[in-house]
Amino acid sequence: MNLQDSHKALETLSGFEDAPTLEVWTRILTVRLNSALELGINLDSYILAAKTQLASDRTPALERLELRQVLARALEATGELEAASREHQSANAHLLEMAASLENHPELQASFLEKYRDSKTSSRA
Repeated sequence: MNLQDSHKALETLSGFEDAPTLEVWTRILTVRLNSALELGINLDSYILAAKTQLASDRTPALERLELRQVLARALEATGELEAASREHQSANAHLLEMAASLENHPELQASFLEKYRDSKTSSRA
């Protein structure tokens, strides 16, 4: 995503406070946090929203993984290195757990790992 796309994403999603499903709401939070991170704007409210969402046990698995990965990068950018490390570790554990569920489908498992493994997560694997 380039900076223009990030700005447009934040602008577009600013009015979405009542998402129809938890899955959609989590995706909105992920895009907002990622866009704010790329634009270098204050991340505090986005980080708080992400942490609140992740505290919910109802967040769907794939969306939880994506949000946790972006949250880890955002925490790292704000200098919260210990918290970022914990989020990277949690994301890695979640990634491997999800990948294990695909063990009977090696092609899908490899594709899933390739798509969702981020550089920080994989370096801690």
